[in-house]
Amino acid sequence: MMTNRVFLDTSFSLAAAITNDVNHEKAKEISKTLETSRTKIITTQAIVLEIGNALARGKHHPAAGEIIKRLRKEPIISVISLSDELIDKPSNFLAPGPTKIGAWSIVSHSS
Repeated sequence: MMTNRVFLDTSFSLAAAITNDVNHEKAKEISKTLETSRTKIITTQAIVLEIGNALARGKHHPAAGEIIKRLRKEPIISVISLSDELIDKPSNFLAPGPTKIGAWSIVSHSS
C-alpha cells in the first residue's frame, strides 16, 4: 500500500501561519487537503528551527512556540533528527528533478 508523503518546508509553513502572506490562502487550502487525506508530513529539525526563528520576532512571536509544539507532537508529522551523516550527505534529501528554484527537488529517503 502506497502512503502519501510530503516534505514540509519553511516557506509553506510561514505562508500557512502568516495571514497577510501572499500565499496564505493557497497554503490553507493545501493544509486542508493534506489533513483530509491524512498525508504523512516529513520535515527536519532544521526546518522546525527555521520556522521558529522566522516567527519568533514581532507579532507572530506568541504563535511560534505553539507551532513548534504541534510540529513535534502531531502523529502524522515526522521530524527527522539531524546527524553528521545526514548533513554530510545531501543526496539523502536531493534528487534530480525540475523545481521552480533550480535543478534539484527535495526528497526524503529517511522515512
